[in-house]
Amino acid sequence: MKTIAARYLAGIVESCKTAGCDQQALLEDYTNGDTLFPDSKNIPATRRFPNQMLYEILAKAEVLSGKAEIGLLCGQNIRPEALSELGHALLYCENLRQVIETNIRYQALTQQLGHSLLVDKGDKSHLIWKSLSIAPESESSENNIQRLVADMVMAGHAGFGRWLTWTHNKQIVAVHFQHNKPSYVETYHQIFDCPILFGQKENAMVIMRDDLEMPLPQSNPDLLREACMRLDTALAHMQGSISYSEHVSRVLQTSLLGHGINLEWVSEKLGVNPRTLRRKLTQENTKFNTLLTKARQARCRHELKHGRSFSEIALRLGYSQQSAFNRAFKSWFGITPMQYTERQKETDKLFELFAP
Repeated sequence: MKTIAARYLAGIVESCKTAGCDQQALLEDYTNGDTLFPDSKNIPATRRFPNQMLYEILAKAEVLSGKAEIGLLCGQNIRPEALSELGHALLYCENLRQVIETNIRYQALTQQLGHSLLVDKGDKSHLIWKSLSIAPESESSENNIQRLVADMVMAGHAGFGRWLTWTHNKQIVAVHFQHNKPSYVETYHQIFDCPILFGQKENAMVIMRDDLEMPLPQSNPDLLREACMRLDTALAHMQGSISYSEHVSRVLQTSLLGHGINLEWVSEKLGVNPRTLRRKLTQENTKFNTLLTKARQARCRHELKHGRSFSEIALRLGYSQQSAFNRAFKSWFGITPMQYTERQKETDKLFELFAP
């Protein structure tokens, strides 16, 4: 079954409300519909709903709002927080090409409504959107859903791209849609501000290739790498391809190991019950504390290479007592921090003595 992230769907519901839909009426067909979407920041990143729910909500929103352009309005209002960790990763990318490639790589974490691909054609690039087939009640309802979804996705691409490239005044060359020309053509021009072609072979946004290479003002390779590590873990978790101990290790590797890091905190990050996580780790012949110790040891090596003091490292690793850190350090490296410092001094003296 194909699914959509709850946070992404919550963002769509918020956009429908902004367009004039009553949330209770919009979600009345679902059990506990009025409580399905609390504050989006409190929705677990791992919670998901069937694609069919989005199709039904968009179709109903079109009726409730009286706006056939509801798909465009929803896509236009999608915000980075609706994409969870993926939104942060896109923010840190070097340029638009990396944004698009990163989004394609992790797109399934946000939605499985279809997939995107980037195709270079001469001096232009086509960002193509291919929707999944839908099992509708009729052909007309399928066409309507495909139109709403294509509108939503393409408007989302345009809005997010412009938000990321706020320092560049770059235009979209053209946008292609597979569906026929609808009645709300003016809304397309307001959102995309470029030629719009309907009845095309594919849904695509045409961009100049050079524009994809323009540097983004907020890029950060280190933060992008850390975000992608977390996304890789989330993707593997969703696909069920790695062990729970590996899940835990990846979360710890990309977290500050200070106070408050415990099994409950990691369970929340992974979206599993603490008891379930403890049981799964036991089945894999390990314990949370063992994985935490290994992560602290690896982080300690990293901090030492960067020349940080032992007191600072102790705090960064979550040790409130220096003596506790000293004991852990000796168990990891076979010597005390003081002995380590003395050896480093001797090494430095030898280097100075024999250096050319």
